[in-house]
Amino acid sequence: MAASARSQRLGGRTFVAVVLIAITELFFLPGKPLDAAQWKADVAGNDGARHEMAPRMVAWNSLVGLPRAEVVEMLGDPSRTGASQGDDLKYRVGNERSLFALDSEWLLVRFGTDDRVREARLVTD
Repeated sequence: MAASARSQRLGGRTFVAVVLIAITELFFLPGKPLDAAQWKADVAGNDGARHEMAPRMVAWNSLVGLPRAEVVEMLGDPSRTGASQGDDLKYRVGNERSLFALDSEWLLVRFGTDDRVREARLVTD
């Protein structure tokens, strides 16, 4: 009986942990997970898909440490407008998030000397 009671407590704790993780993800973490097909389909950043995904990639450092080839495979070729500097990649996310959006928002991906992502952040032009 003791083993059964212990097993039930453990199962209950696991359930509570899963529920807390789900609540945290839904309410406290920005954006939504990357869907590579949606990201690539929203090349101009006009349908909002990139606006939903980019903040989470930045907040979770999802790209940091990935090799350049893997980033390009996941996100597609960088945007043709908004010139990248050096070896950086720039992806248009959409219009700047503000009441008077005059600029564009970009996902800037910077690489280290080992050709792996060292930083990813959102910038405006």
